Amino acid sequence: ETATIDLSRAVTVNDVIGAINAADLDVTASVSGDKFVLTGGTDFTVANASGYDTATSLGIAGTSTGGTLSGNSIYELTTNTTLGQLNDGNGVFIGTDVGEARYDFTITIDDGVGLPTDVNVNLGSIWETIDDELVETSGTVSSISGVLDRINTALDDAGYGAEISAAVSNGSIVITDTSNRILTTTEAKDSSTTATDLGILGSATGTLTGTKTFAGLNTTLLSNVNGGSGIAGDGNLVVVARDGVGFTIDVSGATTIDELIETINNDGGNGGRIVASLNEVGSGLLITDTTGGANNLFVTGATATSLGIGTELIGIDADTVVGNNLQHKYVSMSTRVDDLNGGAGIGTGEFRITDGDGISFTVDIGSDTETIFDLVREIQGQADAQDANINVRINNNGDGILIEEDPDNPDSATAIIVEDITGNVAGNLKIEGEASGIGDDNYLDGSAEVTVNFEATDTLDDIASAINDAKAPVFATIINDGNGSNPYRLNFTARETGTAGRFIIDDGGLGLNLDTLNDGEDSLVFYGSTDPAKAVLLTSSVNTLDGIIPGVTIDLKGVSEDPVNITVSRDNAKIESAIGDFVNAYNALVDRIGYMTRYDPETEIKGPLLGETTLSTLRNALARTTLATPLGVDDEFNRMTEVGISVIADGKLSLDREKLREAMEQDFEAVADLFAARDLVPPETDIEIGDGITYRSTGGKDEFSRLGIIFMFEELADDYLDSVDGILTYKDKTLNDQITIQESRIEHFNILLEIKRQRLEAQFLAMEQALAGFSTQQSALASLQNLG
Repeated sequence: ETATIDLSRAVTVNDVIGAINAADLDVTASVSGDKFVLTGGTDFTVANASGYDTATSLGIAGTSTGGTLSGNSIYELTTNTTLGQLNDGNGVFIGTDVGEARYDFTITIDDGVGLPTDVNVNLGSIWETIDDELVETSGTVSSISGVLDRINTALDDAGYGAEISAAVSNGSIVITDTSNRILTTTEAKDSSTTATDLGILGSATGTLTGTKTFAGLNTTLLSNVNGGSGIAGDGNLVVVARDGVGFTIDVSGATTIDELIETINNDGGNGGRIVASLNEVGSGLLITDTTGGANNLFVTGATATSLGIGTELIGIDADTVVGNNLQHKYVSMSTRVDDLNGGAGIGTGEFRITDGDGISFTVDIGSDTETIFDLVREIQGQADAQDANINVRINNNGDGILIEEDPDNPDSATAIIVEDITGNVAGNLKIEGEASGIGDDNYLDGSAEVTVNFEATDTLDDIASAINDAKAPVFATIINDGNGSNPYRLNFTARETGTAGRFIIDDGGLGLNLDTLNDGEDSLVFYGSTDPAKAVLLTSSVNTLDGIIPGVTIDLKGVSEDPVNITVSRDNAKIESAIGDFVNAYNALVDRIGYMTRYDPETEIKGPLLGETTLSTLRNALARTTLATPLGVDDEFNRMTEVGISVIADGKLSLDREKLREAMEQDFEAVADLFAARDLVPPETDIEIGDGITYRSTGGKDEFSRLGIIFMFEELADDYLDSVDGILTYKDKTLNDQITIQESRIEHFNILLEIKRQRLEAQFLAMEQALAGFSTQQSALASLQNLG
């Protein structure tokens, strides 16, 4: 029986396994470590299809023995492995400090006789002083090959190159000393993890063999569970199966989840009494007792507890132990912030942190914040500058950052508060809000995991509302499937699309009976060939592709078995319409300025801003820009008048569409440069401003070597509208300040008037009292007269 298996559309390991297992053959595919394993009822042969080498590249070309074909290793650490692939994609942290003496870790060589020698290894940028200026002469390494080169170069420079060398062996970095000295690797500083991430932190005599930093196919490293703290204890699982038989399983040699499961299941003392596997949601382990016994099941020890499968000392009366979430780490100091939130990143902006003592500081996150290390350093630096009681770190789950009190000073009186000022950086980091309490509860955890608690009396609406209010990565809704007397269903939909939207729900025994309707797949496009096996595979978590063809966004509308041809042509009509919109917007602004500053001598009606110099200055600046030539552009067309835009009465613009069309046909690139050239000058760049005259751009306000007319208008708009130092912003602030001053004066006058009123009232009252006294005296005198 023969079958040809089409893997031309396979993207993942699971796609390969699924395609093989779906074939009408008595062969089952799986993975073990770094290779594929095929198992059949009888011996079989796997060969490449004509014209392809797919079976060879998968390591499965050959004939089985005893019905099993164990493939060649296809997924292991090599010199070509990128650092970003290590540690389950968490990469390797490399510092960004600057200087000739910078380094990331130290190899100490000790012969036991003289003083030990320290060899500092720099994996980051190499800096040298050239002509009294510090210059970056080499960038940060990005592959294992680069790491080995830097280590060996450092050893060679220290005079040990002939005896000590670094290489890759059996999937690890190995440093070997032919003179059998003690080799010890340490980090450059307490905050560094470079040697740890490379697996070479530690000490050995003669040969320092690194730990495994590259997991196998479809598995993860045990060092990344429990938020990156790994497995605790002595590596022993103490088990008593339900048939009463006890045994100890040593799992200390396992480095991946798959190796751990295989070690448990293949242990001789176990003998199949318990079977380890992943739990239903894949977030932890599942231990199943197969003995059929009636005794309690025991899995104990510190290692069992750290693996989330530890039972109480009295055991459990059940056949299964459902393991807790092992909290796989996927955020490290080298994680790029753009990769957070399913690739949506965190954006830019400012947020304010107020510590428990009332000290506030502002954190400004810009485009220069590239990694979690940059982010933590920025927040901690601002906190330290204000002497705030704040500590920032990666959280215990290894899936976000944590804002907490300084562990050495955990006695603040109030809760920590984090609030966005501009943008939504704190919200995107999931740290916005107020800590739930003080003491041990005085922290804000940006974990990607959301826990929602329910009451036994909660309805489906209550559950959905609680999940949505918790800002979980899903939308919870209630649907009516029209089925039977209880047609209502709880439906969860990811907030993100594609594989970026995949999520895990552990209902904690609530009994939601969840079924997966859609796994969350990326869109796949084969580009450049009608044969998918020879085409370039493109993926996207949304149904659009950007950057494949310069300036073109491709919308993916549906699945096609046949090739789709795309023709790209210039839409001159749309360009003409856009330029027309610009002219109309310009004229509308000129009209508005004219209306606000108008004066009619016959009616003496004035505009509300007549005489306001700011608008006069703006009108003149607009006029100058329309007549200007683009910066750094020397093409066929250098003024807007040359492409059909001219100035008419009242300072307005007129568009000659026919002249614009002719210009685009004559030299489209020149027209494009006239309007839209925009080349930003990087910081620390020399700019020529004349023959032999240059100056250095050092940052601050953006500077350009080429700038078209439209972007010159944009810069003009920024000058007036910038939210910090724009001319109109400043004018608005000045007017508001004047209003505040006048309101303050009015309030002062009101106080004075109130005082004067009270004084006059008092005088009036005194006068009234005096008159009343006079009246009384007059009456008394009249009485005396009558007596006479």
